[in-house]
Amino acid sequence: MAHNLRVKEVDVGAGARRRRYLVCHNPDEAAREQAHRARLLELVRAELAALDTRQADPPKKAWEVMASRRFGRSLRMEAPGRRRIDAAKVAAEATSEGKFVVTTNDDTLDAEDVALGYTSMPLSEGGFRQMKTTGRQTRPISHWRPHRIIAPVKLWVLALLWERAAAIRCQQTWRTIRQTLNHLQVVRYRRQGKTIVQSTRVTSPLSKLLQSLGSPLPKKILAVFE
Repeated sequence: MAHNLRVKEVDVGAGARRRRYLVCHNPDEAAREQAHRARLLELVRAELAALDTRQADPPKKAWEVMASRRFGRSLRMEAPGRRRIDAAKVAAEATSEGKFVVTTNDDTLDAEDVALGYTSMPLSEGGFRQMKTTGRQTRPISHWRPHRIIAPVKLWVLALLWERAAAIRCQQTWRTIRQTLNHLQVVRYRRQGKTIVQSTRVTSPLSKLLQSLGSPLPKKILAVFE
């Protein structure tokens, strides 16, 4: 499947009680989670080693480590104040690395569309959060008419579509594209009684990016005013 995502469809039940599940596996994400788990286990072993050599109030410190959301799920209790890595828990968590399950009641969508749609949700949600954060800077604004409420949403969707199209065309993340575009600035200054609006120098990476986007290079002198 595209985007390095494997999908297996499983139907449970029949008739009105039928549920459609999609079991998804991303090998790249599994590798990242495996590396993260290995680093976490190294930290857990270091914490346990410190407990073994600690003299002052070891049971209290041991309970703090056990209650930790970061370390506790990989530990088991052997005796009061004694914790060890639970190999069974670690192995059980390893079986879910890079995997997630999606359910849908829409039979018109194929498995690939459902899986890719789900994986793109964080991108859409992050875009909406960014737009709402930016919008709060222009408050107070109150919209009561339906078309005025819908308009900002359409603008957000259009902006997200533009970001995605730019990322696909340039084969770069939107964050990298934005950082490169930030080097293009417009300055205004006075010389010999005239106001000149001029763009900054276009660097080689910026020039290549604009060409990939199909955008012409900006003129050096944009405007001259008396």
